[in-house]
Amino acid sequence: MVFVKIKTRLTDRHIFFPFLFFGLLCVSRMWSQPFGSHKIAVTPKVKPASAINEESYRSLLRGKYSGKFKTEDELNRFVNYSLVIKKQFFESNYIYTNLPEISAYVKDILYKVIPERLLDTSLKVYIVRDPDFNASVLGDGSVFVNIGLLANIKNEAELAAILGHEFGHFDAEHSLKSYNEMVKSKANADATGSSGYYGLLASLYGMHRLSKKFVANELESDNYAIKLMREKGFSPEALRNNFRMFQKGEKKYKAQLGYKTSWFYFKTHPSNDNRIKNIENQFAPDELKEGLQFFYNAKTFLEVKNRAIDECINLNFEFKDYEDCIELAYKQHLFFPGDEFYLFFLIECIKRQANLNPIFQERLFITGRYDPASLRDTVLRTNRINIETSNTNPWLRHESSIFFHMKDFIYNMNDEEFNQIRNDKLKNTDTLEFLTNTDALKYFSKKIAHVSSIYNLVHQDSLGKEVLKSETWSEIEEKFHELSRLRETVPGAVMNYTNSFAAIYSVDSRSQLGPYGGLNFDIEHSLYVGYLDYVKRIKSSIKWFDNVGFRDKYDLSNSCALFVNILPFSENQREVNETKFDMFKIDPELLRISATYQIRKLFFSNIMLRTDVKVAFASDDEVYTRCCFVTYCLDFAKNTIRYKTNCLYLKAGSTFDEVYKEIINSYFDLAN
Repeated sequence: MVFVKIKTRLTDRHIFFPFLFFGLLCVSRMWSQPFGSHKIAVTPKVKPASAINEESYRSLLRGKYSGKFKTEDELNRFVNYSLVIKKQFFESNYIYTNLPEISAYVKDILYKVIPERLLDTSLKVYIVRDPDFNASVLGDGSVFVNIGLLANIKNEAELAAILGHEFGHFDAEHSLKSYNEMVKSKANADATGSSGYYGLLASLYGMHRLSKKFVANELESDNYAIKLMREKGFSPEALRNNFRMFQKGEKKYKAQLGYKTSWFYFKTHPSNDNRIKNIENQFAPDELKEGLQFFYNAKTFLEVKNRAIDECINLNFEFKDYEDCIELAYKQHLFFPGDEFYLFFLIECIKRQANLNPIFQERLFITGRYDPASLRDTVLRTNRINIETSNTNPWLRHESSIFFHMKDFIYNMNDEEFNQIRNDKLKNTDTLEFLTNTDALKYFSKKIAHVSSIYNLVHQDSLGKEVLKSETWSEIEEKFHELSRLRETVPGAVMNYTNSFAAIYSVDSRSQLGPYGGLNFDIEHSLYVGYLDYVKRIKSSIKWFDNVGFRDKYDLSNSCALFVNILPFSENQREVNETKFDMFKIDPELLRISATYQIRKLFFSNIMLRTDVKVAFASDDEVYTRCCFVTYCLDFAKNTIRYKTNCLYLKAGSTFDEVYKEIINSYFDLAN
């Protein structure tokens, strides 16, 4: 299909037809592609050189904000606060160091939308390994764009609108203003105290005041982006489309089973309805439609978008968010039914999720994770069903299956996109191809070619022979080959391992100010470092992960998150609980780490410190900070995980040694 570009006489700006966009989307990929043709920026085994120079960053911030504080100490605290936030990006695996072409592309769009007075060759754009739709900017002008944002936007104007909004925060120095507001609220809360009824009122008032400030900042940045879209000739419709996407995402999140609406209503952003109305009040209806949707061309944009989608599928898989991975891979499979990449992730994620949660097997494919009421409200009933399924449960409603929900909040397809689906059987509701996840697994397993390299890698045991490594494999194929070899080596070898290692999954230091109390970075850092030192000081068989590889640390964190999310937590729980898992079926990445370091047992902690929540006992003069932690013991030889919850109440001014001691005691309780 030829991509058509039309110029209007009135505005001399490019306007593109949506159906041509989707046509190009489908012709930009071959009908059938091997797994290895997809290039994935795999996490490096060795940590890349740091992209942040601490002294240079301190100097930059001090120069920019030196006149904004009364004392040198206040300035230094703000600089330290900003530095820790930036270091959190670079000392983890959040930043892509192997996607320079996409970083350069986003930077080009940024330079097309921001004011000339802010153009500076030192401005940095970083792509973040996060499949969520989001972007952010720091006080030095560093822009962080989630790969998930690039996977979801539909044109360059939508990207320009988001970048313009983020630079509105930078130009208005919102990071400094927000910091100052948090300092004030925390000081007021500390002065009032949080014990009793009046302390609670003071806390709520502080959150409400902060909320209003943050909402005002967001609206100010919205108007900043609107002004830029006018000046630079981008279509203002793009900004409205972004907020509509936020609306749909919010609806989808609320419809997921298990979602619990929080009583906490204070928000950092205005409602999407109000943001959309704000845009519509500043433009005439015809004016909204005018302007550039693409600065370069749709082909360049789609290359970036397709790469971003593939990265998000891989990231969801690595993060163990298997159901999110299934949704995204299935949508791609609809358009590219012969592509091994999407088929592989569909098959592998269904298998792993089924082993994690047996109930998942008989749930409806994809739609089974959503509230049935939200599905029934969006579909027209039909009696034209002739389905072959292994499940005959009467509560599985045919009209609640994914085949009837391509166009609602799950995928939000319009008619043009729906018509581009290549697998007609999967959009036909006369005869459904599958219903449950078990049915879907059988269906997709038949579709992937058994002669494909990825099938042979992952399912070599069914062929009775090992797949030899090829020099032409991509990085991601090499990674799965490394995992496949564990089938033969680990089961017998792990019985001879003797090492026990300790790690921290997370330190969560929240304050009574809820999500606005983000001034506890120094407490979190000292708690983390102190725990590391404590483990090294004690004389025991437990070792600390101090020389772990970069990819190993990343996989370890994802694995810990998996178990934290699937095991129940109760602050009142004290006894030891035990659950049995087949580690290879649910987490071969963790078994790879076990084999690499010859670990028989892995201990890790999830520490939740409520730094400003003071609990009164005998009198109002004695206040305590509550610290709850869950300790886990993974036994690779027995395929078990044991866990225990504990809570301590620390007096003001006490050290964390008491916490460390209790965690270590829990380690030994679990080990025995």
